[in-house]
Amino acid sequence: MQVSHFTLALILSFFSFTSNGANFSSFIVSENWVGNASTKPISVSSTIAAATVYTKGALIVRRGSMTIEAGNFDLAFNGLERGIQEESIQLYLDNSVGVFSLALGSHTDDPKEKPVRMQTLYVRLDSIRRQIALLEADRAGYQEELTIMTAHRNFNGGAETGISVDDIRAAGELYRERTTSIKRALVELNYQKGKLNLLINKLNAELTELAPPTPPTTGQVVSRVIAQKAGTYTFELSYLVNDASWTSDYDLYVEGEASRPADLILVANVQQNTGMAWEDVDLTLSTGNPNRKLAPTKLIPRYIGHSPAASVNANSGKTKNIQGAYDPAPRYIQGVVRDDLGEPLVGVTVLIYGSKIGTTTDMDGRYIIENKMNTATPSLQLSYVGYESYTCVVHSGSVDFYFGEPSMVLEEVVVVGYGSNKDRSEDSYTPPPPAPITFGTEQATITTRTYHVDAPFSAESGTPTNAVRLVAHTLPLDLRYTAAPKVEPVAYLEAMLTGWDELNLVSGTLRLHLDGRYIGKSLFNAAQESDTLLVPLGPDDRIVLQRRPLKQKTDRRPIRSRVDYDLGYEITVRNTLSRTIKLHLEDQVPVSQRDEVKVDIIDRSGDAKFNVDTGSLVWQLSLKPATTELIRVGYTVSAPKSVAVLFE
Repeated sequence: MQVSHFTLALILSFFSFTSNGANFSSFIVSENWVGNASTKPISVSSTIAAATVYTKGALIVRRGSMTIEAGNFDLAFNGLERGIQEESIQLYLDNSVGVFSLALGSHTDDPKEKPVRMQTLYVRLDSIRRQIALLEADRAGYQEELTIMTAHRNFNGGAETGISVDDIRAAGELYRERTTSIKRALVELNYQKGKLNLLINKLNAELTELAPPTPPTTGQVVSRVIAQKAGTYTFELSYLVNDASWTSDYDLYVEGEASRPADLILVANVQQNTGMAWEDVDLTLSTGNPNRKLAPTKLIPRYIGHSPAASVNANSGKTKNIQGAYDPAPRYIQGVVRDDLGEPLVGVTVLIYGSKIGTTTDMDGRYIIENKMNTATPSLQLSYVGYESYTCVVHSGSVDFYFGEPSMVLEEVVVVGYGSNKDRSEDSYTPPPPAPITFGTEQATITTRTYHVDAPFSAESGTPTNAVRLVAHTLPLDLRYTAAPKVEPVAYLEAMLTGWDELNLVSGTLRLHLDGRYIGKSLFNAAQESDTLLVPLGPDDRIVLQRRPLKQKTDRRPIRSRVDYDLGYEITVRNTLSRTIKLHLEDQVPVSQRDEVKVDIIDRSGDAKFNVDTGSLVWQLSLKPATTELIRVGYTVSAPKSVAVLFE
């Protein structure tokens, strides 16, 4: 085949280029530059000086200096992170140096020179392989001779004379002797070949140990610059990478025995898997996300009466969900659960499907759940008494649910709370240690909030999360107890915090510290509408509660088709503490779902707030030290004889 002079020259130039240690991707990039494309780019070193970490992604800032002559040059910034967003690359130089173009590529360092011992081993391996080739040649010759002898071992004499017995005996002895000799030679050849192969394996193992590591492939930015004069110039190179993020946690410090504000400390959990170590970098954390879209979604007209597909929100009585901005792997999922009339549902169980990670909706129907499984597009499973269970795939951090019509009539809903009892000492009060020191400075922008870490930050790539205490906020605090003795005769202490909604916080895990002791954690929902943040602090057995049903009276006169019931209960609350407490006490009366069933309250103690739709009764009590208060509720139920009534 004839090869043209042009093709041959191109091939030779390519091999000459690769022999200088450059890679093919750099060759392709150089073809795009103006000027002399054959000039090898000048390698420029840099160090990571600063990083701004977003909720997803990070802006890396590298700084350094270089000495160049006047003219046009290709500069190669090697040893960078992989996965750089090309459109985000920025290079800042002196005003006398112009940046003509920028391009993203990859780079592999020249391999290290092989040790002299490796060269010796390669020579020895070549000699051994030559010996094995000679043994194979001898083996093939013996095999050929054996094949020929086997093919001619049948002796046939002429038709008249035949073969004598002596001739047959002599031929047999010759065949036996030669066959034995050949097979012995083959056995020896195989033995020698086996020994040589073992030696080859040993030498190859030694070569593997001596071989220098393969240089890693790193990111590369190549820039064509135009310098008006020679000199030493400083530069700053910045770009976005995806493999870094931070999430927020909080530490809440509360003193239960002292009337003082609470300390809320924001803790940043910084993760970086960029492939590069951060050593003493100037770190800033931002609540923004540069990968999110910048423009709002356009509203699409909805036409009615022209197409069966116009009824996009119809769900035929089934549960539906409305999801917010696209996020395939949200750390926190939050929203509101409502019924088919748009009213919030309280006590709906929300689980991450296939796990025991879950929560229940609060009094406003809100929930927040942490995606601890770190799975992309997780599934949520919702269950509520009287409704069919519902499961959906989630691709957003904000999901609202609307339950369809109930699958059965609800007679009664019981919400069970869980907690662990902790002994509390009655000894004299000792102030707990102060809250930890923080290392951040907070600054608000128009759309985001940033936190500058005041101390140099270091983190190896791929290491576990690095926690940094950023800022502390002092929040007004009020303590109260909450109890629902029908469900559980235990009073739970709650911290009521105000002023938190002015801090522009984000949702996260809330670690709770009461009187200097860590007591557990909760989830902080920054999207709730209430300006008072209720934080559970655990049960307190020093508040004694007891609930007893009153004696039931029933009117079953034969001449009537209805039955009247006199029902009720008593709640006793005793405060054994040496200070006055506030108690949020909840109970209920049944709610009728049929016109023929009537429920009327005839007696209730105190100033209870009554919700006619849910039947809930709420008392806001103030109990002085060592006092007892009695709450009494009486009500009547009038129903047809065919309707069963649940008693206290």
